[in-house]
Amino acid sequence: MPTSTGVRFWGDWNRFHPDCTPIGYRLKSQAESRWLRFHSLPESKRYPETPTEEAILLDRQTRIAQEVLGENTPCWMVLESWHDLFRKPVLPFRNYHYYLLQHRTRRRFGFKGVGVVDVPEDDCHFRVYATPRKWHAHAFDDLLLEIADDKLDMFWVSRVTGAIFAPYDGGVDLILPDPAQKEELRQTYAEWLSPWDHGL
Repeated sequence: MPTSTGVRFWGDWNRFHPDCTPIGYRLKSQAESRWLRFHSLPESKRYPETPTEEAILLDRQTRIAQEVLGENTPCWMVLESWHDLFRKPVLPFRNYHYYLLQHRTRRRFGFKGVGVVDVPEDDCHFRVYATPRKWHAHAFDDLLLEIADDKLDMFWVSRVTGAIFAPYDGGVDLILPDPAQKEELRQTYAEWLSPWDHGL
């Protein structure tokens, strides 16, 4: 029986993204025409190693989120928990800390399970959790740093426009509802784009 959170989440998700699954790394291939990626650090460095680099990452990601989501905008926070198809957690070397942080984050923000998404081509499935929140600049800095350190898999989706802000360890993927906004952001933050033609 779907929870009330699940019913509301899937209602919003299917309204904006009927052809996509709510799994961060799959969004590019499923919505490529609306996808845009920015890197979080100069010279496309993947992980921050100093407080200065953490500050740069948070500044870039916050500025992008403000553009894409908007201050005080109702959003869904979506958390993914990655398992293999035999229902065993993936990546044993990070299991304990990964799932402990997942558990703490779900309790802290009141995440509810909304479904399981199988990805047989990658021999895994995802348990998907969601919670309604409003985006506020710097309210989620600790989460952004955990994501940047590859300790959480999470993204935000606007309940107003459907725009998706999906940080990862290295940058931010965006799914934008308006091609004009995509081009405007590409020009405004051109220095943060990938130097490669494929945009990754």
